[in-house]
Amino acid sequence: MDASLLDTDILNEVLKQKNANAIRHAADYLAQHGQFAISSSSRYEVLRGLKEKNAISQLARCQTSARTHWSCRSSTRSWTERRICG
Repeated sequence: MDASLLDTDILNEVLKQKNANAIRHAADYLAQHGQFAISSSSRYEVLRGLKEKNAISQLARCQTSARTHWSCRSSTRSWTERRICG
C-alpha cells in the first residue's frame, strides 16, 4: 500500500470506527506506515467539529490518537493546535 494523504472524510470514517472496511484499511495502513498523513486543514476540521459539538470524550480520544498516529503535512500545525486546544 502506497503512502497517502488522508482527507477529512476518510479520517472521519476511521475515527468513527463503524465501517469495517475503513477499519481494516486503516489498520493495514498503520501497520505498514506507522502514522496517518493528514493535512493541517483536516486536523483542524476534525478537532474543531468535535469541539463545536461539545463531544468532550471523542475530542480527548481524537487528541490522544493525533499525538501518536497522525503526521500533519504543513507548517501551520502549531497555529492549528493553538486554535483547537486553547
